[in-house]
Amino acid sequence: MAEYTPTTWVDDSAPGISATELNRMEAGIDAALAMTEKWQELSIPAANAWREVDLSGYGVAAGNVVWIMFRISVGGPLMGGARQVGSSLQRRTNLHGENGVFTVPVVATGANATIELYTGHTTNCKAYLVGVVGLA
Repeated sequence: MAEYTPTTWVDDSAPGISATELNRMEAGIDAALAMTEKWQELSIPAANAWREVDLSGYGVAAGNVVWIMFRISVGGPLMGGARQVGSSLQRRTNLHGENGVFTVPVVATGANATIELYTGHTTNCKAYLVGVVGLA
């Protein structure tokens, strides 16, 4: 998990609220936004179509923001993408060159913390769960 040092407010510098209360609020926000690194490969059931992927088995809850990374192992181009379930956005890109990488944040939804993934090839274009931000 990345380290973050919040601003420490002192009396008379906090904007209309006590410095103690502002420090407490900021510490709570920082804890809620901390990212837990996962670095786990995800299985995408088929290529060249958007597929729902259940992330609940990876410790992801509905409402969490997940960071998904795509990596290709051949020259490409191969397409990879991630989006929220039910979205019509074509959030995908062509990856070029061996070890081409693309990273994107997505909000997991539903009881199974599901997202949609797209890959141009199930063997040569892999998706990884990089981390989870605990907003839920």
